[in-house]
Amino acid sequence: MSDTSRVATPTIAQAIEACTAGDTSAFNLIYETYLTTVFQYILHMCGDYSEAEDITVETFVKAWSALPTYSGGEAAMKTWLLRIAHNHVVDALRRRRTDPIPLSVYEGDIPSESGNGPQNTAERRLMTRQVLKLMGGLPTQQRHVMVLKFIHGLETHEVSAITGQKDSAIRIAQMRALQTLRSRLLSGLEVQDAR
Repeated sequence: MSDTSRVATPTIAQAIEACTAGDTSAFNLIYETYLTTVFQYILHMCGDYSEAEDITVETFVKAWSALPTYSGGEAAMKTWLLRIAHNHVVDALRRRRTDPIPLSVYEGDIPSESGNGPQNTAERRLMTRQVLKLMGGLPTQQRHVMVLKFIHGLETHEVSAITGQKDSAIRIAQMRALQTLRSRLLSGLEVQDAR
């Protein structure tokens, strides 16, 4: 006995195709699939929940209006949406003075406790907090690279596509950010050891 009343769930590729043909309801799948990723990226970059919500809306409105010209296929959809988000974040940061991002934005990114004993876990969580706090004080370009590579786990070529910079510029920004973080972490540790 077959169930003919079952409706197959459309794929992202099918939703893209339907949207480019004018089916507005198909955009819901794209929105639901990528909303969390886009919002988290924006929040990590701007540090303000309300502003991140606004920029997320702007990102998806822009994506909806540009979708008829989209030609990247399913594999490139995430990168394309993050590129749109990146452009809106850059505009927002230009409009205001960029203060270091508060640590509370990164609270969900701090690893949960695992084996290796309570002292090791506590030390690892403290170090992670310090790194994330210091990341908020990085120059905008370096922070973009660090968030996309280390929080969102993207490859260099994906970060390059999102930011519009060459792979070599991404690697340089990453290297400089890591050097800055390392030096600030070591300075902070030396101050603590002197106490």
